Amino acid sequence: MKDFPELKIVLEHATTKEAVQYVRNDASGRLAATITAHHLLLSQEDEVEESLRPYVYCLPVVKTADDRNELRQVATSGDSRFFLGTDSAPHPVSKKEQKTGYPGGIFTAPAALELYAQVFDEMGKLENFEAFASLNGPRFYGLQPNEETVTLTKEPWTIDALVAVSGGEYIRPFGYHEDREKRLTINWKIH
Repeated sequence: MKDFPELKIVLEHATTKEAVQYVRNDASGRLAATITAHHLLLSQEDEVEESLRPYVYCLPVVKTADDRNELRQVATSGDSRFFLGTDSAPHPVSKKEQKTGYPGGIFTAPAALELYAQVFDEMGKLENFEAFASLNGPRFYGLQPNEETVTLTKEPWTIDALVAVSGGEYIRPFGYHEDREKRLTINWKIH
């Protein structure tokens, strides 16, 4: 920041209390951060069944519950320096289930907005969701926000299938489980 005083910098995918404080302590107006849905939902302390571990492994890795809670607080706070950054990673099942060296990344795209909305609802801050999802990023970059809209309604649902891709491969979305009873209930749906 010292070497390039006109450069705007985005800390891609803040994951720690320290990252949040670093952005909050900056007074230049040139520093912002994105936050992923999965870092708002997961922590190292979460119990994850062995077969799902590759699917919740991401880079940067999820941190402690305290870090997650700090991210939830700042994401929903209305602070315009923080905005949506999905970092959704569509790695095929065959790669995620390799014995070693499976890739980091969580596939949240099929429900990303809905997952964010769920966090904002849980935090009692739905009034700040549109700015986080749609306005803060363009404002930071000096761009006009998109004029198209989506409508979210409170309607519980689950992701009920893997996503088929070319070559006979599949991608496992975040929240999906073969056992219907173990699927993540998502409380918001795009219409």
